Amino acid sequence: RRVGTQDQILLKQDHGIEPRVEVIAATYSAVPQYLIGTERIATTYRRLAEKWARFLPLKVMPLPVALPEVTWSVQWHQYRDLDPGIQWMREQIVTAIRGEEVNGGAI
Repeated sequence: RRVGTQDQILLKQDHGIEPRVEVIAATYSAVPQYLIGTERIATTYRRLAEKWARFLPLKVMPLPVALPEVTWSVQWHQYRDLDPGIQWMREQIVTAIRGEEVNGGAI
């Protein structure tokens, strides 16, 4: 038996809602192809969904219940603190999280 995702577990545990899972996408970028032309819905990050909706026939809707916010973190070995590549990657991630432009395109 497959273990549910965090949102599925919380929906069932906190709200008594058990989503019917029809498709499991291997990556977030694969999600739209499973939605377009169907009555399926997906839970994903709002900014990602809004980006898809700008280019694809998808509609972004609020969740019917509140789910906890996701906390992100970045980790690396202390010996790599001064590594220019690691420093660059950290800057890219922080910039993307803030919603700023990265390499000429908004995230």
